[in-house]
Amino acid sequence: MFLLDDGTVVHGAADLTAAARCEYALARVLDVLLGWTDPLELPADATEEPGTDLGGDLEALALADHLDRYGRWRSRTGHGVAQILTPAPEDMTSRNVLEAKHTETVAVLHAGADVVHGATFFDGAFLGRADFLVRRRSTVQGPARYAPHDTRMSRHAKVVALLQLAAHADQLLTAGFHHAEDVHLVLGDLSTTHHRVADLLPLYRARRRRLADLVRSRTDAQGPAAWGDARYRACGTCAVCRPEVELRGEVLLVHGPHDPRTARLRAAGLTTLELLAAADDPVPGLEPAD
Repeated sequence: MFLLDDGTVVHGAADLTAAARCEYALARVLDVLLGWTDPLELPADATEEPGTDLGGDLEALALADHLDRYGRWRSRTGHGVAQILTPAPEDMTSRNVLEAKHTETVAVLHAGADVVHGATFFDGAFLGRADFLVRRRSTVQGPARYAPHDTRMSRHAKVVALLQLAAHADQLLTAGFHHAEDVHLVLGDLSTTHHRVADLLPLYRARRRRLADLVRSRTDAQGPAAWGDARYRACGTCAVCRPEVELRGEVLLVHGPHDPRTARLRAAGLTTLELLAAADDPVPGLEPAD
């Protein structure tokens, strides 16, 4: 998630996953971007996939395979592998640059490229870069269909990768193109997993709508998100939530946020350790030993 040069908040598939983990944490990160609060001092995200450089090698290997099969892009014939270069880091926050990359991607898709490497989609709020869009040709008369392919240096398909693939399929539709029925993920062991777009799109769209609501609420705010704000789901355990929980001595410190006993304690009004320690009456659904 980042700010454009005109102040617009831009997000990607990784932010959808971050919001699913903890909306409160993402709201606080967004507050930093918007200037509502000081930068957060957070440890490195242990959930990030290791081996970024190796991931680049995997993408390069896949690119070499496509080039061997189709050759480089030839605008005269409309065949080959068209490559959309990634903007320089200093240009990534430029609306004009991102819109130009989107226009370039749409142009080579219209021209019928066999493969588009680095296809960039930008709709003003969402930015996505597809490792590969591979054209599916058919003997049946009809529009060309493109299948998103991504590479991930992991042992299995993770949610963020699947959301990214769903985003590419959705952006193809938004740009006026047809997507193939399946999307594909090349993993670190060179195996390929296949996933139906119809299964992924509902989840992607639902999460994107919820994230859009979160972003809108923060850009309309006049200060940082408050702990306990009912608009944002808090996991209670991440590096952003944990200090808030400990500061207030919340009852979830006893059993954790997802234990049904925590919900029963809260329902009985015992929201803090102090209230729990002072309680004399039994809690419905809980034994004294609980």
